[in-house]
Amino acid sequence: YWDNFYKKEHIKNPTDFAMFCLSFFMKNKVVCDLGCGNGRDSLFFSKKGHRVMAVDQSMVALQNILSSGGKNIDVVCADMSRLNFNGIDVVYSRFSLHSITEQEQTRVLDWAKKSLNPGGLLCIEVRSDKDSFEGDHYRRFINFDKIKREVLSRGFQIEFSNEGTGFAVFKDEDPMIIRLIATKK
Repeated sequence: YWDNFYKKEHIKNPTDFAMFCLSFFMKNKVVCDLGCGNGRDSLFFSKKGHRVMAVDQSMVALQNILSSGGKNIDVVCADMSRLNFNGIDVVYSRFSLHSITEQEQTRVLDWAKKSLNPGGLLCIEVRSDKDSFEGDHYRRFINFDKIKREVLSRGFQIEFSNEGTGFAVFKDEDPMIIRLIATKK
């Protein structure tokens, strides 16, 4: 599904979430963009001076990033729930946690806790279970209180959390979204 999607989807502007998160970042950090898709946020972070690890399972999506000529970007074709590198300053996940199972999400959150440097950020944007999306690919809707509990249970401190509309407007869609920014203690 995603290889076909990224053969024709070429949005280049960064997402509103990427621009929002940037205000929480310190300068010159290592950002791991989980489920980076076409790389528009990875490219944005790179242009802002960050080193980026763009992770996706779609080699088509990653080829788009490589052909864009972005600087300081390493592409990683991998299952984001099975990563084993560390030394990360920001784990950035926009619209990727809701595309995996709860068990995979648990592994991602455990990896983020282990792999983030002290003071590192966990940035999450996902579809809420209050959303009513109907589509042609897998999507798991996430409960706001549950994801906050899961992040807090790993020793993170929540810096920002909100659930609502107006965060990820696309054409005539305005889905119910969860945004969460947390710091590793």
